[in-house]
Amino acid sequence: MVSGEGERVAFYKAFKLRGPVEKWLQDLEMTMKKTLFKIIKSKRAEVYRQLSKDWIFQTPAQVSSCLHQIFWTLEVEDALQSGGGQLGLVVSQQQQLLQQLTELIRLPLSSLERLIVSGLAIQVLHNRDAAATLLHLNAEDPDAFDWQKQLRHYWDPDKELLLLQQLSAAFDYGYEYLGAPQRLVITPLTDRCWLTIT
Repeated sequence: MVSGEGERVAFYKAFKLRGPVEKWLQDLEMTMKKTLFKIIKSKRAEVYRQLSKDWIFQTPAQVSSCLHQIFWTLEVEDALQSGGGQLGLVVSQQQQLLQQLTELIRLPLSSLERLIVSGLAIQVLHNRDAAATLLHLNAEDPDAFDWQKQLRHYWDPDKELLLLQQLSAAFDYGYEYLGAPQRLVITPLTDRCWLTIT
């Protein structure tokens, strides 16, 4: 797959573009989704052990974004389940990651690499601020409204499923390849828009 931004992701298996268009388009869609699923599943354990320049640029932008969200959700949930006392650590970890990304973006990068790093930095900045808000509000429970209103990513290892939740809405992740699009800066207003859409 090649995105509009020039990111390349190899399909997990080859397939033929022969026969009726409806058939090979369906095969293409299924192969695309299965490819992203397999990459997310295989790279889950690497996200914090190997968050280096090489790892970021060898992992599709969409996958690194999903993986960061999965682990951020897990860290915040763990902190809230233990009474909120570890939220400061989550904020600190996000700040360190943001610092790493800031240093990385100062290097000479291609336009695609810069787009990938800046998109991840925008996401990390939002996550740091969301965790800091929970800390400031003394949130102590995963059922706290200020946590529930966040878009959360959960990996279910039993079903091998990525689930997105916000308030009472829950969606299966679609695994549709998006490339490395430019990200919107997330503000309280865009947060409210996403809440309304959900």
